[in-house]
Amino acid sequence: MRRMGRVAGIVGVLVGVISMSAAPSQAAGSNVLLGSFNGSNTMQAWQGKNDAVDLIYIGWSDSVASVQSQLLTAWNTHRSVPVVSWYLLNSANGNALIASGSQDGHLLPYVTMFKQFLAGPDGTYGNADDRRIYLRPDWEANGTWYGFSPAYGDPGANAYQVNVSTFKAMWQHLHSLFSAAGMGSPDLMWMFSVSSHDAYYKNSSHIAEDIYPGDSVVDWIGLDGHNKGTPSADGWETPDQLFDDMVGRMAAIAPSKPIGISEVSSTTNGSTVSAKAAWITSYFTWLRGAVGQAIRMTVWFNQDKTEDGVFRDFAVFGGANGDSTYATFNAYSEYASAVSTDAWLTASDTSNPRLISDPAFLGTG
Repeated sequence: MRRMGRVAGIVGVLVGVISMSAAPSQAAGSNVLLGSFNGSNTMQAWQGKNDAVDLIYIGWSDSVASVQSQLLTAWNTHRSVPVVSWYLLNSANGNALIASGSQDGHLLPYVTMFKQFLAGPDGTYGNADDRRIYLRPDWEANGTWYGFSPAYGDPGANAYQVNVSTFKAMWQHLHSLFSAAGMGSPDLMWMFSVSSHDAYYKNSSHIAEDIYPGDSVVDWIGLDGHNKGTPSADGWETPDQLFDDMVGRMAAIAPSKPIGISEVSSTTNGSTVSAKAAWITSYFTWLRGAVGQAIRMTVWFNQDKTEDGVFRDFAVFGGANGDSTYATFNAYSEYASAVSTDAWLTASDTSNPRLISDPAFLGTG
């Protein structure tokens, strides 16, 4: 989802053609990490299960202390593993600057702070009380709504290729800073998150594949998909229309990597509360289907937003709409019903000092 207030440019027309690419082979019934953005302990009580992961957003100019505070809130208050969306320099030139190492002085204090967080309460990294993080820098770079995206501004074919190279180099250099500090599996996972549809761009029909940074610097694939209803470029989309094509494409380019739905939501726009409720049910059904059974994480984007002047009621708890209430909050009972009753949706384990098991964190079980 676009980080509002930091976007220059508007969303291009998205491509919604569904391919017949095969999903990665996974056994039906494998566990799926449950998570949300803008969740709360009240939401977790309503849904009857703790979130295993907590999606947060941080920016280039956010202070180290403020980022650390968000991480500790996710871990200590929500009892969830942070999925950190890190918004870096918002331009192709910014990607080149990071790749060159000229911004290391800005980045290294964050690297140090992340390692301190991962070290856990005893402050010693590499033992049983270490914490965990998923890190997803510059998400949805296959779109055109962020300046760091290689297709932003409709560049010519040659400029696009340069932008692709600098995006990959940026990612690889950032990864190297954490590796040099000794951080990696099984405490830190790098998630390459793309929009479930590439933006329309005349010089490439496969931006997501173009910008993939490489298996050596990626641990997970993340997909962001939102049923925005109308008015939007794609109109009302079912879960399979949102995700099937990109699941197949990412499985083809990175077959060894687990795939998570790093943002998902639906609105009522152009439809009704009952239609959104039915969409929620269909999404959890999709997660057990032929394509969706490959998914190892699901994160609901639980915040209503106004984008390009259009209000979209994405939230399932505490938003503008719902088909029920919990205390004083509007809520969608279909979401809570699925979360509370489906044992394959994995909660955090508060008796585990690391909150989730190694296989669940790594996406292997």
